[in-house]
Amino acid sequence: LGIYDGATVAVEPVEGTTTCEDDGGLQMLGVDTSSSWRCTGDGVGERVTFTFAPGQELVGMRIVGGDNANLDRFIAERRILSIRWHFSDGSWFDQGLPPNDATAQEVAFPMVRAESVELEILDSTLPGDPDANNTDIVTISQLQFLAPAD
Repeated sequence: LGIYDGATVAVEPVEGTTTCEDDGGLQMLGVDTSSSWRCTGDGVGERVTFTFAPGQELVGMRIVGGDNANLDRFIAERRILSIRWHFSDGSWFDQGLPPNDATAQEVAFPMVRAESVELEILDSTLPGDPDANNTDIVTISQLQFLAPAD
């Protein structure tokens, strides 16, 4: 199976749950990119699980591993460096993210049918400005799941 390289559409999960006790909410679900999820600390080991309709085909994701709503906040806070994606069929892969790029990073993969996808944070940067208030935090300011555009 090769990497999917056709047209895609963003698909919405049915629901999402997180291990982070102080998360900023899971409003980032689906195609709306105007809100974010955040968690105090480095985020390492934190997990966010997304549930999809049975048989959902997925071929990629887009993610921003920092707060890109404000470039000063992006630089001041921690940024996510690597994520492990777990699929309900037992497959998984690791995705690295650049520490200083506030644009969405897209990854494509062979088509998988997934009833759930779990995002696990593996690594993040130190706060960019440890003396500023509220910078010991990780943020995902965009996350979209991509399916083949029939």
